[in-house]
Amino acid sequence: MQALGHGRWFLKPLHGSSASGVCALRWTGDRRSMTAPLRIDAANGQPCLVNSLNVRTYTTLADLELILGQLLPQGMILEEWIPKLTLPEGAVDLRILVIDGEARHWVVRQSRHPMTNLHLGNRRGDEAEFRAVIGPERLHAAFRLAEQAAGCFPESLYCGVDVLIDPRHRPFVGEVNAFGDLLPRLTHRGDSAYAAIFKASHARRCLV
Repeated sequence: MQALGHGRWFLKPLHGSSASGVCALRWTGDRRSMTAPLRIDAANGQPCLVNSLNVRTYTTLADLELILGQLLPQGMILEEWIPKLTLPEGAVDLRILVIDGEARHWVVRQSRHPMTNLHLGNRRGDEAEFRAVIGPERLHAAFRLAEQAAGCFPESLYCGVDVLIDPRHRPFVGEVNAFGDLLPRLTHRGDSAYAAIFKASHARRCLV
C-alpha cells in the first residue's frame, strides 16, 4: 500500500462462506477505508471480530490493523478489485449454478456496497434489464466461463460460480462456491435447483 500509494483490493479468507471475513479495501494516499460484513466486539476484555449481516465501513488505521491483524494470520487471498457493471439500483454480478458441466439456474445480484451476497440484504436484479444491457452474446460468454470454472473441479457434480461483469461487459470469475445452490423460486427447464441436482446425481449413478 505504501509503495503503490493507492489501490482497490479484495481480501478473502482461505476458508469461509457467505462473505464471512471478506474485506473490500481501498486507499488513496493517507485516506483508506475497508468495507466488510463484520463488527468489532470484545470478549474477555480482548477485541474480537464478529460476523454480521450489516456491512460496515472502517476508516481508521487502528480499526484496519485490528481487523487484518486477526484475519491475515489465518490466510487470505488478495484479489484485484474489478469494477462491476452498474445499473440504476446498484452494481451487479451473477451467481450461476453449474450442474454436471452445464450452466443452469442463475440470478443477478445487485448491491450499493461491494458485497452482493443476497443474504446481506441485497436485492435480486432485474433479469430482463440485465439481458437488455449486455445482450445475448455477452450473457452466453458468462455462462461458458462459469462452465469452464466448474470444469476445474471434475469430481464435483455442481457448484455455484460468481461471475463479475465489468463496465465493458467482460466476464470474470470472482469465486467458485462448493454449494451455491440456495436459489429459491428459480426454475430451469421446469426444475428447481435441488430437483435439477437430484436428477443429475441419479443420472450419473445410472451410468456407473
